[in-house]
Amino acid sequence: MERQRRKIRRITLDELQGAHIYTSLERPRKVRVKAARAKMPRDFCLSENFVAVAEALIEIRKNIEYEYQRRRRGGRPLPASELSWVDMSTIKKITPAGALALASEFDRLRKLGCNSVALVDVHKWDNEVFFSLWDLGLFAILGIERVNRPLVETPSSVLLTMRSNSLAVPDDALRFYDDIQGLLGGLSAGDLTETENRSLRAEIYGIIIEAMENVATHAYPEDGQYAFTHVPLWWLTAAVNKTERKLTVVMYDQGVTIPVSLPKWKNYTKIDLLLKRWALMTKGREMTAAESEDDGLAIRAAMKVAVTATDQSHRGKGLPRMKKFIDHCRAGRLRILSRRGEYVYRKNDKTQTYNHPAEFGGTLIEWEVSL
Repeated sequence: MERQRRKIRRITLDELQGAHIYTSLERPRKVRVKAARAKMPRDFCLSENFVAVAEALIEIRKNIEYEYQRRRRGGRPLPASELSWVDMSTIKKITPAGALALASEFDRLRKLGCNSVALVDVHKWDNEVFFSLWDLGLFAILGIERVNRPLVETPSSVLLTMRSNSLAVPDDALRFYDDIQGLLGGLSAGDLTETENRSLRAEIYGIIIEAMENVATHAYPEDGQYAFTHVPLWWLTAAVNKTERKLTVVMYDQGVTIPVSLPKWKNYTKIDLLLKRWALMTKGREMTAAESEDDGLAIRAAMKVAVTATDQSHRGKGLPRMKKFIDHCRAGRLRILSRRGEYVYRKNDKTQTYNHPAEFGGTLIEWEVSL
């Protein structure tokens, strides 16, 4: 049977209406763009608009996968006139978590050796969206050094440049905290004693190292099944909103997800028993972590059992250590997104779990604390 070819619509200049196309290859100019436009939702927030954001990321992944497989079959690199294009002028709000998930796709694109995506009409982007993605390093990933954009007011939130690795590197975690201190400036100077500052540094270092270790150990097993060609990395950033006096730390990986990896974890039997008991109480039937019907409960069970997959002492208490960090802060929230599940823990509040109708590729962990 002849393989069906992916249908690609050619966007004409009339449709683009003189759009400026930004790539690493040339100055922005009018071009003919061959490939589908990835639709970006107005609210790029995984808390308030999960399904639309997940679908937008899947659309980008499809475009990346198509170009990667085409290149593997010996296809030539696409010229600038045939790049897929992403118009982010439709985004009016983007959170640090959404920005990291989006930028990681472009980083994966680069690491796969493709040049198949361009940015459109950057001068029309929302101010906060532009600065969030510029600070995060999206333009640097694509090799874009400058854009034609008028000067505007300073954004309320500032993001750290995204970093990534496949390993848990202690020096990276220490430098990450030092960079956070640089973002904070004098915001918390009068609030923390020297002892408290050292304690906060140790806590952030601990949760970051733990998250790095979890990715390196669990996220990308050799026998894992992936919907798209993956690169075995974690991505990490932080954001400070001085207006709201809020610090957000986000780590993301595109691995097999927590619910999928749980059966290989130490003490999985305890998790499985707990999950079955909860399912009987809430759904009237038993279920396992392998099912995607309630991934939120699977994540919660992992937290409850305080499971860890190795006996290495430096791994601490695994996922619960991330929860403990929130307990040590004045106020805060821990959120974990993995496959279809969402787990939310707030200090002095009831734990919440959700199961979404769309899959989120990988696992995202977000700590949000008040300063």
